[in-house]
Amino acid sequence: MRACPSQVQVVDPRFMVFEFVYGIVLRKAQVELVQSFMAQLANGDSHCEQMIMVNRLAQVLSSMLQ
Repeated sequence: MRACPSQVQVVDPRFMVFEFVYGIVLRKAQVELVQSFMAQLANGDSHCEQMIMVNRLAQVLSSMLQ
């Protein structure tokens, strides 16, 4: 797959390390949820999300947020 020069994807290396260590591949929704939590933390705000516990979602996200 070839990307157009205007479509540059930036990957956070912390996500790549996490995937390697835990032997999983994060879904786009999981990455976006973690980024949302981190943005709220940086602003000093609290954040709450409802998560449907499917396919180790709780384990993945709780491990990443620790």
